[in-house]
Amino acid sequence: MGLACLGASCLTFSPNQTIELAFSVLTPVAGLGAINNHEPSPPAGRFIGKSPEYVSVYTDAYKSKALSLRTKSAAAGTATGYGVLIRGGLMLIAE
Repeated sequence: MGLACLGASCLTFSPNQTIELAFSVLTPVAGLGAINNHEPSPPAGRFIGKSPEYVSVYTDAYKSKALSLRTKSAAAGTATGYGVLIRGGLMLIAE
């Protein structure tokens, strides 16, 4: 059995609920790590007739911006997920 405490209230969970709770907490963190393992690349059609220097600069800028946007979106999703998880826990305690 698992035990979770928030403030003065403690909840007891069955083994299945403990696994589900752990999965709920760790999944957003895994998502943040996964975005860093995939390197974005721009569509090749954008480089037709362009110089190698242009392609290099454009590719670097594209990767930087894409990673920044992915990180911001993943962080927002993680914060939302944890917010829902905390609110659900507080609702369980309030019962």
